[in-house]
Amino acid sequence: MGTTHNFDNPAASTLSDTDTYPSISATTSRGATVTAQQMRAQMAGGIVTLTGDTTITAASHAGKTMLLGEVGGNAALAVTLPAATGTGNRYRFVVSVVNTSNYVIKVVGNDIFSGNIITNSTGDTPDLAQPWPTAADSDTITLNGTDQGGAKIGDFIEVQDILADTWALYGVTTSSGTEATPYTAAQS
Repeated sequence: MGTTHNFDNPAASTLSDTDTYPSISATTSRGATVTAQQMRAQMAGGIVTLTGDTTITAASHAGKTMLLGEVGGNAALAVTLPAATGTGNRYRFVVSVVNTSNYVIKVVGNDIFSGNIITNSTGDTPDLAQPWPTAADSDTITLNGTDQGGAKIGDFIEVQDILADTWALYGVTTSSGTEATPYTAAQS
């Protein structure tokens, strides 16, 4: 175990990944701590381009924007999230190449998504927004570049590990034609 730091008396030493700091948020209580490694992951930011199937890890991806950029936009690309345990880690996925062969974001085990994706349909006149709330068993999101969203560069999905087995979800996408749900229960 590393050194425990206190904001009113910070240690003057070099930080290690196991050092801990006080943490107060909506998901933690007074007296809770986070490690320096967890704080770095949350604050790292940056952009990572995904061009093939990827297993997401906190160390490499937490707090970052992942560009869904399958070269050519004609091959499926699947992203697998880590198990949700309540870490608070956020992952943002942004379409940088429209892919009509599917971008898939999926969970592991018994995890589910809980939240909404709002899609703007170019098939409506005028273009209207269609909300898609998750079902109780939604564990896979598919952006197919047409009716399930992902039809425009900049469409995004953001997920946050809020509880054991639960990912909070928010997204805004563009769809063409008659909108179709982007969710399935493919993992359970």
